[in-house]
Amino acid sequence: MNITNDTNVKESCMLKLITPFRVLFNLDSSKIAARPAVFMEFLHKVQDALENPASTLARTLNPALQVMVNLPPKAEENDNARDHGRFLLSPHLFTLRFLKTHQAEIAAIYHRAAAQADSRTAAYSAMLRPDMDSLKIRLNDNTIAILFLDLHLEREQMVTGEEGWKQLNQWVEILIKSMLRELYPLMIFPLLKGLNAFSNATKDYFVYDVSEYKIFFVLVGDPANPYPDLHTRFIAMQTNITLCYPGDYAQNQWITGITAHGTCVRLKGMEVYVNDENNLVVLPHAANQEVLEIFWEIISSASYYYIAMNVININLIRYIGITSDKHTTKGLRIISRDMEQIINSVTILKVRYTDLAGELTGVARKLFVALQKEWDFRNITENMQSKLELCRTNIKTLSVETQRRNQGRIETVLTGVAGMSILSVFIELGSYATQMPPENRAMVGNYPGFMSLGFEYSGNTLGWIGIAMAVAVLLFTIRHRSG
Repeated sequence: MNITNDTNVKESCMLKLITPFRVLFNLDSSKIAARPAVFMEFLHKVQDALENPASTLARTLNPALQVMVNLPPKAEENDNARDHGRFLLSPHLFTLRFLKTHQAEIAAIYHRAAAQADSRTAAYSAMLRPDMDSLKIRLNDNTIAILFLDLHLEREQMVTGEEGWKQLNQWVEILIKSMLRELYPLMIFPLLKGLNAFSNATKDYFVYDVSEYKIFFVLVGDPANPYPDLHTRFIAMQTNITLCYPGDYAQNQWITGITAHGTCVRLKGMEVYVNDENNLVVLPHAANQEVLEIFWEIISSASYYYIAMNVININLIRYIGITSDKHTTKGLRIISRDMEQIINSVTILKVRYTDLAGELTGVARKLFVALQKEWDFRNITENMQSKLELCRTNIKTLSVETQRRNQGRIETVLTGVAGMSILSVFIELGSYATQMPPENRAMVGNYPGFMSLGFEYSGNTLGWIGIAMAVAVLLFTIRHRSG
């Protein structure tokens, strides 16, 4: 571990950790888009239930946890429908904080995680002081949550060198995963399960059951038979580390090396650098906390859309590869319907991402554009769009196959009816012709008539002839039916 005593670094120097991680929380995007007012009412119901200690939802919460609902603006404050629509662009729905009365318990979880990180990389816990008040978790749609934590640098020390930064990344990764291994089953998952049960109890059905996870199946396995240990299942993604460095960074060769390969955004006397490894470095001479709050908010929103689109992009392959082989017509209809729902949800996500990018102005827009460039959003969205088009093509193919099978079945049924008619004719012939008097057997003069077959062959023989002809017609139809 490389640590330097830089006289320009003060105790206010800070690392802001912003870690996306995937959880079992997914909403019906199509229903929300179709009924936004009802969804807002649902959020109000959730808030009321959380504020009522006697409610079933409130009783699912861990005593250390405080949940805040991101509610839309009140109608009397802002009647503009466009502003209400903008609320739905916000990716986070709930904010989870930890009560001061249980801060010692949360701090103990941090210290156990830090000890594990120290044992596997380097002893960074000696130089980093966590701000436990800053610890919070934002719960988003599309199985994504984001953890925030501030770490202050003690004794004016600073990590230096490429190897030191690499070790710090590893240390942070172990720290976050170790903390979540305790926080997730103890505090987060009971809330997620409670929200699902609450949505079903109110008959709003905005929160998907795990059996309905069509695309985020990695967390649940087979939705029909989900993993038995769902309460422990989360997926931590790469942490975005924001370095707040109020000194003269030009004198620190390590920081200069990072900024040389990043995109610079100038914001009110500050220079913000974003590099392509998802490690974001803020180097303000005089930190403007208001601007930094905007910066962290944009990182959080961008992280959400980046992770959501990337995960969807990967998992859409599952639906591109579906063919009509080994699927019944009923199965094809179910698959097509599921794919249509997925296309709707993904399209809504893309529209909200595009709307968010269009709504941002000023400082926020500059930052978001820099993140789009460095994180390569365009490549992800283009790949996702191409997969969506392939899924639409697949739906059309499956639909044609379903129609072909249905038409073939209709033809077979109709031919079967025709075959039974032929059989009926021969049976009636055998029965009727044997009862005709001899003078009426000939049809024209001395030529035998059709009914004379009844005298040449027995009724059973004519019946078997009819059966043979009916089966032959049916087999021919099955072999040469449509498609």
